[in-house]
Amino acid sequence: MKLLQLAPHIWRRQVDGMPIGFLTQREFVRHGHEVHYLIPGDKEKYREHEGIKIHRFWMPMYERRPTRFGRGLWWLVSRIQWFSFVFFGSVSMARLAKKIQPDVVYGHGTLCVPPAFLVAKLRGIPNITRTYGFVFARKYTRFQHLLNFDFALTLMLPAAAYIIGDDATCVKQLSSRFGVPVDRAYFWVGGHEKNPVKEGFNPDAFRESLGLTKESKVILTVASLTRLKGTHHVVSAFSKVVDRHPNAVHVVVGNGPQMNNLKKQASELGVADRVLFVGRVPHNEVWKYMAIADIVPALWSIGPLFEAMLVGKCAITINIGETERFIQNRKNGILIEEEDVGKLHEIINELLDDDSLRFNLAENGKKWALENLDTWEERVQKEVRMVEGVVEEWESESGQRLST
Repeated sequence: MKLLQLAPHIWRRQVDGMPIGFLTQREFVRHGHEVHYLIPGDKEKYREHEGIKIHRFWMPMYERRPTRFGRGLWWLVSRIQWFSFVFFGSVSMARLAKKIQPDVVYGHGTLCVPPAFLVAKLRGIPNITRTYGFVFARKYTRFQHLLNFDFALTLMLPAAAYIIGDDATCVKQLSSRFGVPVDRAYFWVGGHEKNPVKEGFNPDAFRESLGLTKESKVILTVASLTRLKGTHHVVSAFSKVVDRHPNAVHVVVGNGPQMNNLKKQASELGVADRVLFVGRVPHNEVWKYMAIADIVPALWSIGPLFEAMLVGKCAITINIGETERFIQNRKNGILIEEEDVGKLHEIINELLDDDSLRFNLAENGKKWALENLDTWEERVQKEVRMVEGVVEEWESESGQRLST
């Protein structure tokens, strides 16, 4: 089987984000399939990575984070970029498809789904739509959905299968709203390492390396430092925790455009010396920080929420639409409504006051995660088997049509 995939960017050589994209492509190769990965031109010039063939195409402008242009321009820049990407991506994908003769095409995200749909139609092969969560879209009005038509189009364009990243932000409701067929929708989260803490790890030594003591109570945030992720809510809450728990410290793992604003906020609240900004760390090292944490507020971050549960830490999250499918409030974690985020400090204080409650929630959270989450191997194999089945069914139906 030959796969042609169009994506907005490539994974890093050392995968330091959620590595599901790279691991899935590698699994296709391990199953004997030929994988071609098409992206807009970047500075990395290698043509193959662990058997995955990498192709690039030119377009006049490509900005991965158009929000850097500010609120006044980002929407216009992103719309112009969408049309440009769809045009140049479609042409490049069609040319490459003619050359390699793929059996199936993938479109990753809002930029790539339309070209994949067009190329699949032209060649008479199945297409896979791959999304990575909805985040903003859960709050859009109908007018906002109209303005952000690229999101709606991603779900409205027909596909042989829809792999929808389940980030708990009303993914099932919105998929139904935009007509995604139930029998073709796969709502999957990424894979996870079931026993992430490595044998021989010394938490006290690691605490010491960060300038913390054995007595420190660690409130841990792991997230991209954007306004959406809500780290500012944790910093605000933490300022109301330190008076009651002077040994508490807030460790922030991640980087992003809000870094300086968060540091300024901590300074203005008088807790700058108690908030440790670690910066971005490789994904395969996040467990070290989880291992020394006491409480993990993963407000709008489903990945860190699951990682905290697997390490056996008490997690707090926001009900962002469908989070209750994962967290049962005060049974295997803390689930709060968005309008109650101002009470976050009360919850953290309660958990620090009551070790029994905190440990019980952490234990139940770990049990749920072990029983319900896929390992990385299980997750990528699930996707490979699904795509193999889609292609096999497509070819069978095509053969039947030809024979009649």
